[in-house]
Amino acid sequence: MQLCVYSALVEVAAALVGGQNEARLKAAFSAVEDWQELASQAEIHGLSVMLGRLVANADIDAPRQLDLQLKALTVRHQKVLQARKIVLAEVIALFEKNQIQFAFLKGAALAQLIYDPAWLRPMRDIDVLVSGKDAARAQTLLREIGFENDDFKAGYLFEHHHLPNSIRMQGGFTISLEVHHDALSGDVDASITLDNLSAPLLAFEYAGETAYAFGHTDTLKHLCYHSFEPAETIKLGSMVDMVRYAAFYAEDIDWPQLGKTHPYIGNALRCVHALIPLPEILHAPLAPLPGADWQVADLGHGFTPLSQISKLSGFAKFKALMLPSEWWMHIFHAVPPEKSLLFTRLVTHPITIIKWLLRRYRAAHKSKSIARDDHADASSI
Repeated sequence: MQLCVYSALVEVAAALVGGQNEARLKAAFSAVEDWQELASQAEIHGLSVMLGRLVANADIDAPRQLDLQLKALTVRHQKVLQARKIVLAEVIALFEKNQIQFAFLKGAALAQLIYDPAWLRPMRDIDVLVSGKDAARAQTLLREIGFENDDFKAGYLFEHHHLPNSIRMQGGFTISLEVHHDALSGDVDASITLDNLSAPLLAFEYAGETAYAFGHTDTLKHLCYHSFEPAETIKLGSMVDMVRYAAFYAEDIDWPQLGKTHPYIGNALRCVHALIPLPEILHAPLAPLPGADWQVADLGHGFTPLSQISKLSGFAKFKALMLPSEWWMHIFHAVPPEKSLLFTRLVTHPITIIKWLLRRYRAAHKSKSIARDDHADASSI
């Protein structure tokens, strides 16, 4: 992605968290040369609707074709939201009828709780967390309301935090749903299940039904860990979710206690401030925030997934594995901006890489073992 495109998207993200700077916004947009890439990347980062608003309402000299394209994307997101709303109401009723406790994750909850209008927060699929004992049953029950899904496969689920996608058509759109038994993947040193929540679930009204989401601590924990899982470029929309949620509920959150029990959250938000300025309401709870003197490389860059690193060779592979973005290292390994990364680079990060490789080896070995057993069973019939 061109740097000027990314800089413009950062300003779009800043506008979504209430930190829009008119002069900075215009300067960033004036440097954009490839407007088509800007629109495409905005959609990838979950910012296309807000970009459309800015192009339409701000004094930005953008091509008319871009304005029309963004308006079309906005209409599409609005229509998808309506289709998804019908499906979500049916999912809630289905789970309530069958006494399956659940919590919606990410967009399915956040669009209702902290975005107005809800379609400002585009989403690709529905993520719902149930208990481990209910996961397979929930996946099967979804077929009663028109979802298609793969059978329960233990090999696929070995050390994996969700079942294969379930899909259904609604209003001409493909609606995808993932049943989770853990809100976090095995690539992070944390877990969020219905059995280890920090606080009771938060109830909210959705399409005439009662839906559930995490409480404030568990939501921020989920957003912070999930946002910075291995990915070459961290989605700006994910960081917007973190900041908007923290700001929206800032007065309800016990920040000193949160800092003691979940220091990762405050540290992640402080580091994000170097890229997307935090709104004023978060400055005091998260002080001291890193200033312009915090010189850290590769803002916004993450850790290239191992599947992509495996295709590299020589020093490029070593660099991707052991020398990823400093900014990401501070966040993922919970190293405060004012602290050195030396120990993390020499000890903590290499140990993490080894854990990731061992996890993938075990999963692959388990899958092959199950495949052999399935083949043997089929041959005996």
